[in-house]
Amino acid sequence: MRLTNSTVNKGKYRPFYLIAASIFCCLATTPAHALDAVSLFVNQCLEYNDNFSADFTDATALERQTLGLQNLNDRVQYYRQFQLSSDDQEWLLQCQLSVAATTSKILHSAELPELLQQLASSSQPQHRALAARYQFFQQQQLNDADKIRLTTAQTAIKQRLNSSSFQMDLGSCALGPPAEEPQPFNQSIARYLMAQNDEDCRYKVWSAFQTRAVAAVKTDLATLTDIRDKQAQAQGYHDYAELVFRHTLVGNAATAKAFLQAMQHPVGVSPWSIGQQLRAAPKTPFTPLPKSEYLQQLTSALATLGITLENVNHEWLRLWHQQRLLGDVMLSEGKPAALLMRRSVVGHQTGISYLSLPESFNRPVHVERANEAVAHMVTMMAAGGRYSLINEFSQQADTQSLAANWLTDYLDKQMTISYAPQSREALYQQYQQQFERINALAALKFYTRDSSINLSDAFKRSFGHDWSQAAMLPYTFAGIADSGPLYFSHLLQQQLASALVQRTTHCSPAMLFNTLVVNEQQQPLEPLLQQFWPNGIDGFIQQLASNDDTASEVCPTILELAER
Repeated sequence: MRLTNSTVNKGKYRPFYLIAASIFCCLATTPAHALDAVSLFVNQCLEYNDNFSADFTDATALERQTLGLQNLNDRVQYYRQFQLSSDDQEWLLQCQLSVAATTSKILHSAELPELLQQLASSSQPQHRALAARYQFFQQQQLNDADKIRLTTAQTAIKQRLNSSSFQMDLGSCALGPPAEEPQPFNQSIARYLMAQNDEDCRYKVWSAFQTRAVAAVKTDLATLTDIRDKQAQAQGYHDYAELVFRHTLVGNAATAKAFLQAMQHPVGVSPWSIGQQLRAAPKTPFTPLPKSEYLQQLTSALATLGITLENVNHEWLRLWHQQRLLGDVMLSEGKPAALLMRRSVVGHQTGISYLSLPESFNRPVHVERANEAVAHMVTMMAAGGRYSLINEFSQQADTQSLAANWLTDYLDKQMTISYAPQSREALYQQYQQQFERINALAALKFYTRDSSINLSDAFKRSFGHDWSQAAMLPYTFAGIADSGPLYFSHLLQQQLASALVQRTTHCSPAMLFNTLVVNEQQQPLEPLLQQFWPNGIDGFIQQLASNDDTASEVCPTILELAER
């Protein structure tokens, strides 16, 4: 069945935070049962958008209406985490397109500029922050034709690079009898590299796999950059990179490059040999941890932040921050993961999340992943904004996950999760970090056209081996299509979060949580960083480059900042 607007029962308009309650009542305690509510959800989504009428009287009135759109988007993303039928996928797409059309109407409304002008000059920090978010999204708007071209190019790049199919003449490098002509490579690239003892063969196959889609991706990226550069030039910028760096903590491409250079630490093992090196390395010793014990440790760790984890029953948890109810968490068994169903917005609604945990944690990485899932869930539910846009999007594009990364590292430290030196886990972490650094350099070079970035040299310095096709790196990973020149940002946030945890060991964790996660007063990040590094982000990068971990703590200044 194909859902269209004609199938929607017209009814009296209701805010979506009320509609969501009826949908939520249909959700059982497992995601499989939750999927039964897709058709009901999409019908209500289309009804909501069909009857939508924005109220620009003030920020609160507009929030009451647009919060429904945010709830719809969150629920679409929640459902998409599961295996869906083609009908379900089509229904969700119709909802997403309907929300996008309504959002576009709001951003192009003739009444919005006057409200944003009032908010931008308001004495209230949250009003100013909200105005900045709306203005940012206005800058990102494209016409319908370019939206379709951009989405098509991004989707094509992901599909090409997510596909592992390619052909090559293995010859003497075949693990079985050699074929007489090129054959489809119909096995796992990781398994081949693990089984192949000849390093030259591993190099040949890994290189062919990495460059399997270069020609097609080049064409798609050319389309993408043409759209983005024209969008930036229409706003007075030289290119897309200059536009997006305007909304970042680092401020410009040169600082981003300096950060990536400071992150360089030789691993000494090539990508085509990392599998065999990992297999030979010893595992970090770890005693299996039952889920019940993990939840006890988690409850204790969160309590130091002012977070109460209330056990409602074996299927539900309830989150509180001091006297504020953050929301409810549905528990399920499985790999560590957290999915947001509805975000918390102060004065409007509490949050609803889904948290999956294994019955037993058998490796330290399982605890680390669970802490990461919990951290992202808590930061989304504890954000102190009265407007959903403030809680969802950070003031700067390269600090979006900083609070969650800080909380992840804090929980890891509280639970003493670390990897033994020279262990398999430590080696993989070091390798993965350097591989991501190389990709980030490739994205930066591609979008800024910086000829001083030598990818071949950077590759050799990190992995200790040459790769003759390193110049093709921009066409080998899907993240370049979505994150663009800001692909480095997840590395920056990880490094910043780690440094903040290290330099605040004896500080009040509850105050740090209020400052980094809740941030009710929408304090910018720069003044906080200057308490640690007088030159701000530049000082942090200089310390990172010097590998100096001896800096002292400055807790009293941080507390003063949070209390102002």
